[in-house]
Amino acid sequence: MAIHVATLSRASHVAQAVSLRGANMASSSFGPNGIAASLNEMESMAFDLGTHLEEVPHISVSGKMATVTVTVRVRPLVPFMSTHITRVASVPLEVFMLEEDR
Repeated sequence: MAIHVATLSRASHVAQAVSLRGANMASSSFGPNGIAASLNEMESMAFDLGTHLEEVPHISVSGKMATVTVTVRVRPLVPFMSTHITRVASVPLEVFMLEEDR
């Protein structure tokens, strides 16, 4: 059970890092190409950290915030404990201003 708890803790940190990276990318890139780049980056980062995404991350850009929801799958070691972790990260959208408008 202790190993499963440690695995859940690691998955939680990975899910938070992946969702924050995706939100940062989504906040600075707009349009379908920016969303696709964010999704590719999150999938690549999760793979590099040795974790599998449970589903395609959900990206929403509304108002002045970019929000990303990521669900990470954990290998079931203890039958009654959770096998997935979900984390949400929100980042303000970047605003580009010309120097004379500052």
